[in-house]
Amino acid sequence: TTTFTTGDKFAMVADFFSFGTSGDGVLASDRINNAIYRLELEESGDNTSTFEGTVEYIMLNQLNVNQTSTFTGIVPISDEIVIIVHEDLTDEDSVRINYFDLGADGVSTQIADQQEAPSHSGVVSFDLSTYKVADTVVVTLKDQDLNIDSDLVDIFTVVTGTTDAAAERIGQIGYGTNSLGEPFGTLLFITFDDEIWGAQAFVNSDGVSCADKSFTTFNDGLLDTGFTLVETAADSGTFVGDFQVPDTYCKRSGATLGGGVEASTTGTDIEVNYLDYRDASGEIIEVGDGAGIRANTGSISLDRTVYPVPFGIPSDSTTLTGETPNGRSVFPMHATGLAIDSDKTLDAGEFIANGDLTIHVRINDPDEDLSATGEDKIDTGTNGPVKITVSRGADILTLATAGGAAESLGFITTGNTVVTTGDRKTTELGPITEIAPDAAIFELDMTIRYTDGPISTKCPTTDTYTNSTGGSGKAVLDRFDTTPTSGSDYCILQGDIITVEYTDPTDASGNPNTVTDSATFDLR
Repeated sequence: TTTFTTGDKFAMVADFFSFGTSGDGVLASDRINNAIYRLELEESGDNTSTFEGTVEYIMLNQLNVNQTSTFTGIVPISDEIVIIVHEDLTDEDSVRINYFDLGADGVSTQIADQQEAPSHSGVVSFDLSTYKVADTVVVTLKDQDLNIDSDLVDIFTVVTGTTDAAAERIGQIGYGTNSLGEPFGTLLFITFDDEIWGAQAFVNSDGVSCADKSFTTFNDGLLDTGFTLVETAADSGTFVGDFQVPDTYCKRSGATLGGGVEASTTGTDIEVNYLDYRDASGEIIEVGDGAGIRANTGSISLDRTVYPVPFGIPSDSTTLTGETPNGRSVFPMHATGLAIDSDKTLDAGEFIANGDLTIHVRINDPDEDLSATGEDKIDTGTNGPVKITVSRGADILTLATAGGAAESLGFITTGNTVVTTGDRKTTELGPITEIAPDAAIFELDMTIRYTDGPISTKCPTTDTYTNSTGGSGKAVLDRFDTTPTSGSDYCILQGDIITVEYTDPTDASGNPNTVTDSATFDLR
């Protein structure tokens, strides 16, 4: 807005600035920051003779050092200048202001003052020392050098894509690699067993990708979690981000170019690594923190150590008559309570009408508590990890399995092996629900009839069975997979043992493990 005419005189300055790095920027001689800034101080008030101004600086880091906007954003001539600081500027390297003063003696003398602009050593940490699958991991990074703009909340995100050198890292895309093949644009990254956590198409340093794999349960890398480092306040220099521990990751280490396998995170060590562009001494250093991904050994328990022997009702043995129990599994009242009927049969009110037994099975496994406040279920595979059997010596019946993806009506099968194929498959009771959102305890209720034990000649005669599949049939093959031998029948006798078995896919050691609990049937 100023108009100059011929003869006017005004000051003009041309300053040459140079910034950046040469080579890898590791040595101090590789770092370039040549600049001069001119402060046009403003008097604080009329006739105060006090002139004031401010100096704000931008600390270079691996993300902004190669961005043109970083350097075009400086203000070299003003009463509020913005300067570049490329490393720790302390002692003789401190930011210094010089003023050429015409003194009272008529001699011009230079006076100066300086202020240190130190760099800071960063610290990165996890919030816990151990995690399990589905836990939330909180990463905290503290480094005042990353407080790029003290008026704004600074945010750092994961590099998009899977082929850039800094892929799957908090950093900057398109910066290439240094002489060691390491990405220039890396700020922070997560590893499992020292291997960068990446998606299937991500390529590790050996050129291995899992892109040709079709993993069914594979969890993608850090980018897919939406992980972001957000400054807690505009000038705090403290950044926080979080993500959920995956159950599997693509393990590329040691694989061939077309290799890579889907591996469990349980039993691995998780690490966070932060590349501090300038620590307190002005050098490049990598700092980090580690934690273990550990599983818990699950347990299973019955609600009792001794159960009463279940019993039936007269209609279960329709071929038998007479007032005495004979070969039936019934529980009549005391003899004095029996009516004397002409047909000599037990009538309603003369026997206990419900002799079925309900058992309560509890599984305690924190690894299955996948959502902190949601309803979790054990629901894995066609036949779940819980098996219920009744045994008498070497004779065993498998009553059912539980914890599968869906209920599947089947039969009580002979032996200890779960039958998963054919038309006489073992019954699957379906998902087992957590008793409370954060309990990690899952409960199953199951009804057991007096018939549900191995065959014996001591068993009462039964000709009316409960259908396992919900149909109308009442024959033995509507409940069991095979017919008992002649002269024998299925039943639970005193001394029989009920066993519940839980196959924990990952125990505290990271390996599959089977735990059991059992109880006996007894007459009291």
